[in-house]
Amino acid sequence: MPPSPATKLSRLKDTLQTHEPLPAKARVLSIDLGIRNLAFTLLTRPPSKAKDAKPAVHAWQRIELAPAAAKAVKVELSDDESTDSKTKLKLPAQDFSPTALSVIALRLVKDHLLPLEPTHVVIERQRFRSGGGAAVFEWTVRVNSLESMLYAVFATAKGLGHWNGTVDSVDPKRVGPFLLGEDGAEILSNEQPKSRSSVKDLKDKSKSVHDDEVLANSAVRTKKNSKENKKLKIDLLGKWFVEGTDVDIVGEEAKSTQEIFLKKWLPREKAVKGKKTKKDKQVSAPKTTDTMKKLDDVTDSLLQGVAWLRWQENRQTLLKEYADRLE
Repeated sequence: MPPSPATKLSRLKDTLQTHEPLPAKARVLSIDLGIRNLAFTLLTRPPSKAKDAKPAVHAWQRIELAPAAAKAVKVELSDDESTDSKTKLKLPAQDFSPTALSVIALRLVKDHLLPLEPTHVVIERQRFRSGGGAAVFEWTVRVNSLESMLYAVFATAKGLGHWNGTVDSVDPKRVGPFLLGEDGAEILSNEQPKSRSSVKDLKDKSKSVHDDEVLANSAVRTKKNSKENKKLKIDLLGKWFVEGTDVDIVGEEAKSTQEIFLKKWLPREKAVKGKKTKKDKQVSAPKTTDTMKKLDDVTDSLLQGVAWLRWQENRQTLLKEYADRLE
């Protein structure tokens, strides 16, 4: 059941009353968490309040954390360059014990993240179940463990006086609808796991359908909607780059990642639209699954950072315009 208007208003008041404006020199580090692939983006606020002012992207990378993933490379999106040891963190084969993960979390924060000097760290909130199932997969437990360890490492660094920033978590289901608008919200609403009552409703519409068939169809539909949502977000970021809007890529490594992103995204976009090259031959798109694996993580980390910055701006605007109503 959705919250009542009174509950929403109460939550809004609590959020705004505890809101702290971002400093002008805030450095926001957005992390899309994963054991096989972890992506991060470092952004700073627009230098001016002009309508066309854009946040600057100083770092944008994907790092391989597990050996079973595809070969890592310098900018983490290409597979034909030599690997830089500083951009690849390896675990012993199939070792996902707390001891091994804690070492990975410490090295990740100490060697890769803190050197970026972030003032605010935004971490993608991990789910405990997949597809609404009752079971909790072992891989989910591993990612959740890594998530907790990252929070612990940042808290320890702050407690020891080595860092003075803040850490916030973001529900990934809120980023898509916020940036994509109505289309994204509709897709994500269809992506929610089906409850028992939903299964019953479907059965009432078709008495001949068995429970397992309904659940199977629901799982297929959820997977399809999830892929569509990923595609929409990737396309949104691609259009930002092509049109030169919303973000300004300034870091050299970030520019390399952007270049590889466009190299992988543009052929697929042209193929989808049926565009043709100068030789009048239709451009063939890369395999969808491979493209998604390569672009999904880095896309999420950048969009998450942009969304978080806009949320802070929106809160500040609300505080200025409705401060008298919060008392």
